[in-house]
Amino acid sequence: MATEDQLKELRGLIQESANEEPWTNVFLSALIDRYGVDRAAQSIWKQKSASYVEIVSISEGGSSRSSSDIHKNALAMVEMLGQSDTPVEPVAERRSRTRLIRRF
Repeated sequence: MATEDQLKELRGLIQESANEEPWTNVFLSALIDRYGVDRAAQSIWKQKSASYVEIVSISEGGSSRSSSDIHKNALAMVEMLGQSDTPVEPVAERRSRTRLIRRF
């Protein structure tokens, strides 16, 4: 189970401070348990960037708004958090190992 500090760290990385759908503590905790904090944040930014795809830049009446930058910035967050296509072993299943001691 993810700790409060891990949840706070993840919420800071994804800029979602409220415990509301879809980013509830239960959902975020499950992501942290599965991937770890950084990979969970990366996964969330991928989801956010997908929801921003249809946002377009608007220019009318001498005014312009570059709303498409939102999508570009979300993708930059994914990249910053370490884009990786290699599967990562879930945190909960990692085990420590020891070597046999050789005495001479």
